[in-house]
Formats: sequence, structure tokens, C-alpha cells
Amino acid sequence: MNNVKAIISHPIFSGLKRHEAEDLAKHCEVLVVPEGQLIMEQGEVSHDMFILIKGSLSIRVENPFGVESEVGVLSREEVFGEMGVFENTARSASIYSKTEAVVLRIPGEGFHKMVEEGQAAMHMLLQHTLNNSCSRLRELDKRLDLLF
Repeated sequence: MNNVKAIISHPIFSGLKRHEAEDLAKHCEVLVVPEGQLIMEQGEVSHDMFILIKGSLSIRVENPFGVESEVGVLSREEVFGEMGVFENTARSASIYSKTEAVVLRIPGEGFHKMVEEGQAAMHMLLQHTLNNSCSRLRELDKRLDLLF
């Protein structure tokens, strides 16, 4: 799958014009990830963000005793690794492929350049990421309400 095809096929970028997808594709890489492969590791510092095009991924967190547990699953349309791009911090979890997966990797440098240029694809990606962040916070609030 080439970069432009992967971008155009993804719901986040629906409505993107072909030349806008081509501009985004210049800064991205499509990765085909075999089942069980580590994509990013908890604790590593990375400046890349990812969009899951196809497949499912396991979110795993290692506790202080070195035991790793699955804490969630990512499916198509999910964006992950965005905190590394926005905050330049260590990864809070490891991500493994549960199935063969197709992932779009957006390097942080390319991301920031496209944001500065005001590219339409970045507007769409930022809007999607903001919506997801709000949903995650609302879900966390519900969980906290149950505890207190």
C-alpha cells in the first residue's frame, strides 16, 4: 500500500484533495507490521505519531516489577504516539501488533512542518486527536466518579 492510497482510504482524511494527500505523503511512511511485533516501547523518547490503517494493536504497560499487562486495544482509525509529538516525553506504554497491521508513521519533524504550513491534513488530524483526547478524559472522569 503506498502512502497516498493509505491516506485517502482513511476516515480521518476523508474529504482531503489528492494533492493535499500527496503533500502529507511526502512526510509519512507506511509500515506493514507482522503480528506480535513491537511498534513502540514504553519509556523510549520518540517524536513520531502513528495512525492505524488496518489491523489491531495491543497497548501494554510494564509495572515497577517488570510485569507487562495489556491495558487496551487499538483498532482502525486510532491515532497513537501523539503525546510524544506534542510533549517530547517518554512513551507511557508499549504497542504491539495483535494482527498483521498497516500503520502510517508521521515523523515529528514533518508533523510540525506541516502544522506551520497550515496543511489541511494536519487540521483534520489535530481535530481528530483533540476529539479523542476529550473522549478519553470523559471516560477517565466516569471511572474516577465510580471510585469516589
